[in-house]
Amino acid sequence: MSALRPAFFILYLESYISRLNEILRHDLTLSVGEPDNAAAKQG
Repeated sequence: MSALRPAFFILYLESYISRLNEILRHDLTLSVGEPDNAAAKQG
């Protein structure tokens, strides 16, 4: 099972990074256009 751990960790890291990129992109576009929606979506 220890051999599966690095691959799982990499997959988790990739999904985490992609989610973080999405959040950052949404924050940037929403803060410029609609700050009210940004606050609502975060909650």
